[in-house]
Amino acid sequence: MPEQLVQIVYWIGLTAWGGATLVFVVALPALFAEVNRHDPTMPRLLSAELAGEHAGVLNGVLVDTLAHVVLRIGGFAALLLGFAVLGRWGLALRTGADSGAYIRLGVATALLLGAAAVLIYGLLRVRPRAAGATDALLTANDDPEHVETLRNNFAATHRELTTIVQIQLLVLLGMVLFGG
Repeated sequence: MPEQLVQIVYWIGLTAWGGATLVFVVALPALFAEVNRHDPTMPRLLSAELAGEHAGVLNGVLVDTLAHVVLRIGGFAALLLGFAVLGRWGLALRTGADSGAYIRLGVATALLLGAAAVLIYGLLRVRPRAAGATDALLTANDDPEHVETLRNNFAATHRELTTIVQIQLLVLLGMVLFGG
């Protein structure tokens, strides 16, 4: 019974986190295409220097919003996975598992720690910078040099935020391989 409970918690955590990141990676290109196709106007975008770039700014806002949700789901799922991995270690030590089981557990633990480190970095460093870059761009004045700096910062932080989620997906796929 404890083995089954640990496995259930492990797979629920991994499925929730992996599913959220997969939706992010798959859905964003489709959302971007639709936003670009409709070429929206954002009333909150104040700078005349950003005329014609409303779709790109809205795409960045979507990245920021969706990444925040994915990172929050990842935080909860990482806790579940952490408890499950600790439970698996306890069961392996109690039952005297073979060396292959310890290797798989070690790899799964290392992957979880890596995914958690990327998650924490994304939540505490990149996401706040991306949100700040979004707010700064939305309220920018019409100084061309200032707007260009804000535009570059906005693009860089949102690329980094997307990369963080993509890295998490790759690490979580590794956990699927070593999770059985």
